[in-house]
Amino acid sequence: MAQQQLLLVTLCTVLVGALTLLGLARFESSQVQQDREAALVEAITLASELQEWKRTPTYAGGGEAYVGFYGIDFAQLGYEATRLSPTTYQNGQACFQLTMERPAFDAELDVFVGGCHGLHVLTVTLTGATPGETTWTFH
Repeated sequence: MAQQQLLLVTLCTVLVGALTLLGLARFESSQVQQDREAALVEAITLASELQEWKRTPTYAGGGEAYVGFYGIDFAQLGYEATRLSPTTYQNGQACFQLTMERPAFDAELDVFVGGCHGLHVLTVTLTGATPGETTWTFH
């Protein structure tokens, strides 16, 4: 009888341990997905604000007179850039890096989950000031 009880206790301990590990793995996976979704929402907001900046006249602080998105950085949009670069912004979930590609100075917004050296999840390419001039590339 004691052997059966010992076997049952051992089996229960192993089962509880395995279920605990499974739960932790699912929680971690869920957290990564939530971070990706939060980064996507923030990227939509940033893309909209970049296009709004492009539509705003230069005398009002916008970039209407500039070629493409030349000269834009996160400070001009009201965001606090990182110490690394005025074109890098980081919040709790993700890092956003803004680059301008020549010759048209299209804007590219790269989104990384887990910091600026984390998982590259999205690239938003803006070629103009309207939603139709936006390309979303998921990685």
